[in-house]
Amino acid sequence: MITEETVFIIGAGASKPYEFPTGKELRKQLCFDLTERIKPYIKRENRANPHDYRSIENKILEFSSVFFKSSNQSIDLFLAKNTRFSQIGKIGVLACILDAENKSKFREEMDNEDEDWYSYLFHRMSEDLTKPEHYKRFCDNKVSFITFNYDRSLEYFMEESLSNSFTNVIYSNLDYKDFIPFPFLHVYGCVANLPSKSGNVLEYRKTIDYSKLDKLKDNIKLIFDRTGNELETIKSTISNAKRIFFLGFGFAKENLEALDIPKTINTEQEIFGTTYRFTEKEMEYIIRILCPPQIGYLSKSEKAMKKGNVILKNSDCKSLLREFL
Repeated sequence: MITEETVFIIGAGASKPYEFPTGKELRKQLCFDLTERIKPYIKRENRANPHDYRSIENKILEFSSVFFKSSNQSIDLFLAKNTRFSQIGKIGVLACILDAENKSKFREEMDNEDEDWYSYLFHRMSEDLTKPEHYKRFCDNKVSFITFNYDRSLEYFMEESLSNSFTNVIYSNLDYKDFIPFPFLHVYGCVANLPSKSGNVLEYRKTIDYSKLDKLKDNIKLIFDRTGNELETIKSTISNAKRIFFLGFGFAKENLEALDIPKTINTEQEIFGTTYRFTEKEMEYIIRILCPPQIGYLSKSEKAMKKGNVILKNSDCKSLLREFL
């Protein structure tokens, strides 16, 4: 089990092994094939007539063209600067992520099982639970998740794994809110809540029509949509952690600002991060943000960089967790 207060800050790269797009791939989908992705949702909506379709298609084409020509790499940042596209942009994000959810793979189904950090993390959180009644202790893991991803794949994986690990109790009205109480804080929102939660709910891998897609769009949050309470919860979660793991996180300036880093971190915390395919110069820039200049000295190796209590490693998420979790 994980007994120290640990927060996982998750970026798009962490969901990539499970068939979800990276930020760059999401941009490409939104720019070049969004019309085709939204067509099935419109076709499943009986009230959508040819006029409605042409109107939606024209909005999509304009949005995709402008986003492409903007050269903005982040859809969040683009929509924050171009609010007239916020509605169709959110619908586009939903279509892409829900499509990825329907194609997502876990465990041995994965194309690259060696990068399956979800299974590794669940194993670390449950390896001491050896008796039927031990499922109650799963909630004793001291973990929190802050994610910049719109998908619910990690939450879904945790629920599915726990329920199938303790099959003799799962059918006795097990309430996930009691046994998976860990915060899953989506900085920019997510497509919907899982059925185990309240509010705007959608089953994982659920086929929906365009009208439902339109209703879900407000689940996607832009930079200016977040409330003060949401931000304070995120900041306090980071500040109270003893260990912080940045997984598949690109360290974009706007995302660091959303977390109020470096103000929310301190020199007593242990900080680890994946910097897969980062250059040495980029890693040095990040480590300067995460570690005050007066703390320790910078050491380098071919695939890692360390300063004070901060370690960055050019590796996948599972490799980092196996070494430091």
